[in-house]
Amino acid sequence: MKLQLSLLTLTTASAATLRSAPTANDANVERDLQTTLYYPKFTGDWATGYCSTHNYGSGQSYTSELACCKGSFAGQTSGFCFSKLASPPTSSPTGSDGLDVWYPDYDQDWTDATCINDGPLPIGRPTYDTMLAC
Repeated sequence: MKLQLSLLTLTTASAATLRSAPTANDANVERDLQTTLYYPKFTGDWATGYCSTHNYGSGQSYTSELACCKGSFAGQTSGFCFSKLASPPTSSPTGSDGLDVWYPDYDQDWTDATCINDGPLPIGRPTYDTMLAC
């Protein structure tokens, strides 16, 4: 009983010194967490959609612009979202010996499919460290 009373006192004292947790209505949530959130901007044409720090009401948020592009626009053949990144991916191969990763070759029929390491790496394709793992 004595232990419970001490714990209750400690809990009450600790609770009084804690700052209240931010809520969704708190205008300073983003600043308090020191996290910049990115939101997809779905335009009338999906091919020109991109990510921004402005919440357009999509409901989904990401902790980086790259994660936002991957999560919301990975299949975007125009590459518009990725092109708006500070350091966008390049469409040029980085070496003559192939990439350091392997990925499924979706251009082949499923029965003939294999994994390749040819550059450039298609956006949104899963990657593997070895051909066998792929």
